[in-house]
Amino acid sequence: MAVLTALRQTPGAVWRNPGIALPLIALVLLQAPSFAAELLDPLLAVVLSLGLTAVFVFLIPFFQGGIIGMADEALDGSTSLGTFLSAGKSNYLSIFGAYLLLLAANVVFGIAVFFAFFLGVGAAYVGGDGGGGGASVAVAAIGLLALVGYLLFNFFVQFYSQAIVVDAHGAIGGLKQSFGVVRRNLLATLGYSLLAGAIAIGFGLFVAVLSVFASPTSMATLTTETPPLAWFAGVGLVGGLLTVVLGTFLAVFAVAFYREIAAESAPQQRPAPEL
Repeated sequence: MAVLTALRQTPGAVWRNPGIALPLIALVLLQAPSFAAELLDPLLAVVLSLGLTAVFVFLIPFFQGGIIGMADEALDGSTSLGTFLSAGKSNYLSIFGAYLLLLAANVVFGIAVFFAFFLGVGAAYVGGDGGGGGASVAVAAIGLLALVGYLLFNFFVQFYSQAIVVDAHGAIGGLKQSFGVVRRNLLATLGYSLLAGAIAIGFGLFVAVLSVFASPTSMATLTTETPPLAWFAGVGLVGGLLTVVLGTFLAVFAVAFYREIAAESAPQQRPAPEL
């Protein structure tokens, strides 16, 4: 099974190539100023966070391509930061283009869900005691369908960046390749998505709890005395290290799984007929 095979391959690839974590360490360090600013001035932290978000929009495609390139190479042996730089540069425009296409599609889905929700609320309000009940149900159904469509769309194209880097597709080709391999491996991809999603959600909940202890504002409501700065720095360090470890594992796991389902989906070449 592709999920189990990828799970077996991932720890060894990471163990042989701890350098894969270096780009993720750099990403965590880039966010450190906003964390430090929160200790000094929450408003400054918000401004820095917004600024970093704008910067990350343009940086993430480079990091994404580089890490996938390293993970793909690590699964076959060893890799280096040179691969990160070359894969990041050579695949930047394709990944960024595919990202913009996905962003536009997600905005369309988001607008559909938003308007369906408010039209349903408006229909229920105008209908009073039930005159608009049928309309609100119909609009709610449309909104639900739009939400399901949004989830399915992202489910099918989730491996676009792996397809671009590993199989050398362009932006549109990467989206098509992801759709095709997922369509031909629905159960395996569902299993992968549930497992990776469960890990990410569990880690997200842990980080949410950790952020309470890393925020002076939150700690002020929980205790009578605000802990020293060393406390917040320690909590932030723990969160950063866990982010790097889990992020590295999931990045390699995603590439390993994509390679498995792409290989299973590849058309079998027939031997040439004997003369």
